[in-house]
Amino acid sequence: MEFFPPNKRSTEYFKSVFEEKGLSDIVQFHNLQAHAETKKQLQKELDRMIKDEENTKQLISYIKETMQRNNLEDKDVITIVSSI
Repeated sequence: MEFFPPNKRSTEYFKSVFEEKGLSDIVQFHNLQAHAETKKQLQKELDRMIKDEENTKQLISYIKETMQRNNLEDKDVITIVSSI
């Protein structure tokens, strides 16, 4: 996204430009990369929260918020939680 002007560095603009040029594969790849990064960040944060012995309600709340904000599926979160 760094190659776009600062005021146009949004996912929506990125998607519109590349789909307009017939490069929807790049948009799909970008979405997959962003999804993978989100899952990685979730895993790191949950790991930190568990090490800091935060209570279960805070963990669940954080997971739910992250799922809603980033459109994560249950199966993704289950995989992440079971790997910790």
